[in-house]
Amino acid sequence: MHHPARFAAPAVLVLALGIAACGGDDPGPRKVASPSVLSKVPDATPDVEETPTDQPSDQPSDQPSDQPSDQPTDEGDATTLVDYFAAEGIGQTALGPDDDGPVIDLPQPEGWSPSDDYSAEAPYGALVYDAATEPTDPPRVLALLVRIEGEADPGKILELAPGELEQLEHFTPNGPGTPSTLGAYDAVQVSGSYSNGGHELVIAQKTVVIPDGDDLYVLQLNAYAFPEEADQLAVALRAIDASTTIQV
Repeated sequence: MHHPARFAAPAVLVLALGIAACGGDDPGPRKVASPSVLSKVPDATPDVEETPTDQPSDQPSDQPSDQPSDQPTDEGDATTLVDYFAAEGIGQTALGPDDDGPVIDLPQPEGWSPSDDYSAEAPYGALVYDAATEPTDPPRVLALLVRIEGEADPGKILELAPGELEQLEHFTPNGPGTPSTLGAYDAVQVSGSYSNGGHELVIAQKTVVIPDGDDLYVLQLNAYAFPEEADQLAVALRAIDASTTIQV
């Protein structure tokens, strides 16, 4: 099967969205855009069409508006990390392997290699499958580590982490987010399929909370593959689950 070069995978969750929006080649920690001002990332999330209205633009409507409010959502109403971080004024600083913070030792599964091609989405590193049917769009595992700036509840992060992916248009989850661990730290994982414009991807995501004294870090692993290479991705993810170590 032939796929167009580099079918852009949807950037999922506020962590991935923030980095994709910022990009850049600057060394060292990078501030992630505040969730309250994040905009849709081109080729990352599908555009949402506004519902047309028959109300004249200069006349108030007596119907409740479906448009997003500029006001932050209350924490109790949050369904995604975007909502929660906006409501609580929580920021993020993206970290690379050479920055101060937890040391994440991801194993390199057989047949996989490190790649710098995804440094904008995965400043902590990326692994790609060497024998991909589409070398320009290989199965990949992207690692994003951020330091949380502000008072955040680790349990709330785990509760809401699957929301952004589960609510993504064209995404069909295999099931609800499930509790997990990685390197002895609490995590939540979700997986499913994404279809848009005749293209399909298998997506798996694991979000890990890493407390360290007064600091809190979040590691997110986002994995993508075309359906015909889902088995290779699953083997790699099992190896990562079994052998990853995290040191604070």
